[in-house]
Amino acid sequence: HFIQSLTTQVEENTGRNFVVGEAALELSLNPEIELKDVSLSNAEWGSRKQMVVAESLVVKLNLLALFFGEILFDEIRFVAPVIHLETNAQGRGNWDFLDVRLPIMSVDHIEINKGQVSYLDGMTGRKTGLNIEHLNLRKFLDSDLQEFEVKAKYLDHFVKINGKTGHM
Repeated sequence: HFIQSLTTQVEENTGRNFVVGEAALELSLNPEIELKDVSLSNAEWGSRKQMVVAESLVVKLNLLALFFGEILFDEIRFVAPVIHLETNAQGRGNWDFLDVRLPIMSVDHIEINKGQVSYLDGMTGRKTGLNIEHLNLRKFLDSDLQEFEVKAKYLDHFVKINGKTGHM
């Protein structure tokens, strides 16, 4: 029942098919939802059937913030996502969901392991790809300070970047 409700919410808010293979819910003050074999379909005009597929997606929700009307994700973790971004000949991105007004959300920690991101420019035909070994983004609650770490391969070059941004 929970998965059907979640699937319906995502599909209604994106206008795309959302498929989950398995799901587990751990109830606590910060409930954790683990979704396995996840996919989100591409735009109708897209060059691939799926825009996003992932081995697993783990989301930790902050219930206390929810009681105050805020949507705060303590953590979002992707394992082995394949994300295909593209524009059509008119420049419209497949990440542009029709008539969607998503609520204001905040995420404290995003982690991606073993991911792939590709981009196809529909106006020029140019393709770009990025293999992400590890990406870690953290936002500190009391400031706009963010900490990041990226290990990736771009254009046959290995890249490792880490640091902090914002005011201390």
